[in-house]
Amino acid sequence: MAMLRIKETVLANWKEMRRQFRKQDPANSGGVVPTHFRNVLRNFNVNLTEDEFYHMMTYYDKGMTGNINYNDFIGHFLRSAQ
Repeated sequence: MAMLRIKETVLANWKEMRRQFRKQDPANSGGVVPTHFRNVLRNFNVNLTEDEFYHMMTYYDKGMTGNINYNDFIGHFLRSAQ
């Protein structure tokens, strides 16, 4: 599963990753559109297949609003590391 594959990358880079997400979120809403989400992940060499990306989207955007909560995304990995 993609989440297991990217876990170490997120844990090692979560602070900078969050900074990059926040730059894509000028309204400070806590969420970004899928394109920005994917671009930030790619900046950390997290390249997901279309299928993996779709599954990640549906996990973090349960209401399919087109807005991914990056705090939930990063928090998921930080909680799993404890």
